[in-house]
Amino acid sequence: MREPMRGRLMLAAVVALLLTVVGCAPVSPEVAARARAPKQGPVGQMAFQLPERATSFNPFAGADTAEGMLAAAQFQPLLSNIDGKMMPRMADRWQVTDDGSGLVVTLRRDWWSDEIRMSANDLIWTIEQHLKPENRSPLAPALMQLAGAADFAAGRSERISGLVAQTNRDVVFTLTAPNPQFIDNLTQLVVLPEHVYRGKDVSDPATFAEPKVGSGAYLFDRWESDGRVVLLPNPRVQPYTRMNQVIGVPVTPDKATEKLRDGTLQLATALPAPEVGRPVEGFRNQQAPGNRVLALTGLHGRLADPRVRQGMMYALDRAQLIERYAGGNARVVDSLMFAPDWATTGGDRYRPDQNRARDLLRAGGWKTDAPLRIMVLSADPDPAIWEAMADQLSAVGVRASVEVRSPSRRAAVLADPNVDAVVQAYPMPVPDPSMITPWVSCATAGDPLGPNPGGYCNPKVDQLLTKGAAEIDPVARAENYHQVARLLTEEVPALPLWVPDAGLLVSTQYSGVNPLLMPATSMIDFWGVG
Repeated sequence: MREPMRGRLMLAAVVALLLTVVGCAPVSPEVAARARAPKQGPVGQMAFQLPERATSFNPFAGADTAEGMLAAAQFQPLLSNIDGKMMPRMADRWQVTDDGSGLVVTLRRDWWSDEIRMSANDLIWTIEQHLKPENRSPLAPALMQLAGAADFAAGRSERISGLVAQTNRDVVFTLTAPNPQFIDNLTQLVVLPEHVYRGKDVSDPATFAEPKVGSGAYLFDRWESDGRVVLLPNPRVQPYTRMNQVIGVPVTPDKATEKLRDGTLQLATALPAPEVGRPVEGFRNQQAPGNRVLALTGLHGRLADPRVRQGMMYALDRAQLIERYAGGNARVVDSLMFAPDWATTGGDRYRPDQNRARDLLRAGGWKTDAPLRIMVLSADPDPAIWEAMADQLSAVGVRASVEVRSPSRRAAVLADPNVDAVVQAYPMPVPDPSMITPWVSCATAGDPLGPNPGGYCNPKVDQLLTKGAAEIDPVARAENYHQVARLLTEEVPALPLWVPDAGLLVSTQYSGVNPLLMPATSMIDFWGVG
């Protein structure tokens, strides 16, 4: 990320010079935009991959969905995480207070594209929308750490007591328990303009189908009949590149390399696992250890007995599946606590053992007569690895069938009473173990469409996670999370399969991209820098 950082330093120098010249008078957005306009770099248009067809810039969609990518292009995130380091976006700075029980976030002095000033009220209103149950936000469980959030979400209060605008730019967060890492949960939060969306039904994705106001470097212009979406430069931002338009093109991972070679795409962020790291002429390949675990979660009680889940783990030869079908571009893990290394317990417990698998399944009361229907939520339609997984399960008496569905179908899949289990991604956009809390917390176990659809609940895990989040001594904190990892390995709330490597391909004329960024468009204003 040296190029973006250099761009920011140059911008700061230009603005400082302008302030000196005009005697510290405020700089208008037009002058600031012209000051940071580049004098070199790629021109024209750039096409990037949307892993599935989208119809909305839905800010409540997951970070790995096409809707989430578009939302982050139109509305800037509060901040982004690059290689474990926080990058300011709409937030200018932040400070943890009261030993981790508080946080103060200061927003940039900036404008929405309709010339309305951004304010602390925009951030507060946005968080309120994420906490409303009808919006089904994946960020809601993490935001429940705010004091008063539970009362607000339940309709018992009209405001969140732990969220206060101290000034027009400063927002004070107060948490129910100390968590110095709470800021990590805000890296996927895109801030919405309250003056545009207040009073509208934001639970309907159609509300964001054609957004007219934004804060990003590019703004929505039009949809094409083939699902492409055209974005044009925001005149209030003047992006750090000279591109006159950016186009999102729906291309499933299995077609990504083909569309790079024929010139349809200049950036592909979702590749088939076997092609991650494989060179393509004219493109820069970026590969990194992944930051999301693929896990199989039981629904509707068929996998309720932990011995059944353990038996299924012993039935799988995950290393073989990775080598044969994913080109070796993944790593096996035995717990949902898959990162960072200091918090994990390794991945060598569940080595393939069909006899032990059968014994555990029998002890858990597994019924062999009813087939197990598994849905895989993936933008890659290739079912080969999942069919091979089903074959391994069938070898120990778990007759399984698999079907692949788009991640955008998640709610429908989880609500289907005929689906017995789902394979989905559990992302950790920031490498901190506290990020797994919503996946395994008793507080989220009652929501079948939430982050913990299997209904797992162990109060001991909750206590350890709360203690670990508040702990500032690194040794004690690591031991807390080691205990969590051991419990999750033993109880298998969801079957952790593997962590795929992250990878992308970008034309050599562009830069400012990172395979671990969530959403992938969070730093779109730096595409093409340098």
